[in-house]
Amino acid sequence: MAQPTPGGYPSYPQPGGHSPYPGGQGGYPYPPQTGQYPPQPGQYPAQPGYYPGNQGQYPPQGQYSQGQYPPQGPYPQGPYPPQGHYPQQGQYPPQGAYPPQGAPPQESAPPMDFLKPETAAKLEGRASPTPDEELAEEGSDPSPTAPPIDSMDKLPGYEGLDFTGGGAPPPPPAALPPPPENYGQVNVQHEVPSTERIREIVAGYVAEHCCFGKGPIEDMKIITVTPTPAMKYTLETMTETRITRWNYVPWRGETVPPPSGPPPGPWDVLITLEPSQWFQNLNSVAEVPNTQTVRVCHDCRGLRETRCTRCHGRGYTRCSSCHGRGSRTIHNDRRRCTWCHGRGSRRCITCHTEGMVPCPTCDAQGNIRCFVELTVKWQNHKDIKVVERTDLPDNLIRSVSGQEVFRAEEQRVHPIVGFPDRLVSESSSELVQKHGQQWPQERIFRQRHSVQSVPVFCVTYHYNGKQDDFFIYGNSQKIHFPDYPKQCCCVVM
Repeated sequence: MAQPTPGGYPSYPQPGGHSPYPGGQGGYPYPPQTGQYPPQPGQYPAQPGYYPGNQGQYPPQGQYSQGQYPPQGPYPQGPYPPQGHYPQQGQYPPQGAYPPQGAPPQESAPPMDFLKPETAAKLEGRASPTPDEELAEEGSDPSPTAPPIDSMDKLPGYEGLDFTGGGAPPPPPAALPPPPENYGQVNVQHEVPSTERIREIVAGYVAEHCCFGKGPIEDMKIITVTPTPAMKYTLETMTETRITRWNYVPWRGETVPPPSGPPPGPWDVLITLEPSQWFQNLNSVAEVPNTQTVRVCHDCRGLRETRCTRCHGRGYTRCSSCHGRGSRTIHNDRRRCTWCHGRGSRRCITCHTEGMVPCPTCDAQGNIRCFVELTVKWQNHKDIKVVERTDLPDNLIRSVSGQEVFRAEEQRVHPIVGFPDRLVSESSSELVQKHGQQWPQERIFRQRHSVQSVPVFCVTYHYNGKQDDFFIYGNSQKIHFPDYPKQCCCVVM
């Protein structure tokens, strides 16, 4: 049987083992020049539809000039014979019918108006791809979709509910019981630091600033130390917002209890938190009882597969490199696209030419379980009010701690009354009223408030003929001394 030689030509043994071409070895001819057919007498095997002349004959000698091939395009799709249409085993197509060297034959995309029979059967009765979709670029991967809202059950208390969600206003708060006696009456005292301790605090402050001189530490005369404690009132309110919406998940055969009655309202569903979780920002999600139903998936109609949205069910997508042309122009040279090998289309990377993908809505289960989902959003709101009567900036008081002289925690707290500093009682009443009205769509879950007495001492000193003052504040005894006398690094010690 004739075997091909490198280059694509069949070998024909010659009588006597001699070659008609100069240099032939072993009875095998050299291949002819590019574009020419071997001039040996003989017959090609019959190839339907390739040569219009005598079936099975070579084309007449000299009919094609040197370097030319027979006319391209005798096949219905492209210049190459379709897969499976080559001659019988051991016979080869004439030169020029192979794809160009370096690009192995690739499976061609089906016609764009073609759907696999099994894909067409699965899509029967549903929206078909339009011609605009067929030649479109790659779409997005399939994603789950919600059932039509008109098909959902009408549940009492959840009329008009959709899949985006909405909040229901909370019920009115219950009346507060009367406050306990002596609510907010405290005794506040702070120990005044000694002169030696004040000089130690100033020395530590100077050591933190390389340009400050040390002379005033010992030379300044401390005249008075006046305690003027600041009060830091803090109110925290933890609220909850309840949002309901329809939701669905794939049904995998788990037991769904039948309804035992009407579903509870959004604010009637019991959601609990541990005390360690109080006064934090949290989210809780739960299913509303008596709202669960199982239904056939609306996307795949129980078939567990749906049309691929990346290729629109065609199995192939238009090449994004050449935009379906099969070739690209590079430096004024038209070249075959290496991304799609000249086909103009590529296999769909999502469905792998099947046109169908597992249904993402039901996760290929065929059924979904629908229910009303309740989301509880917990938020902690915090306000701080500083009561301070000196020139010390309030932000410094906020940054330090003091002695806690009052604390109370309830579902709803009362304003402080009878505090030694009247401004603290007024601040408490103002913030409690504000928190009770500021969030009408949220229900107050719990409140707590406290009062810290932050020690503040105004130190009056005399140095170098000038009298001034500075402040020592907080439990950590920080110092606020913006007008320290020796702040230049060039000071002679």
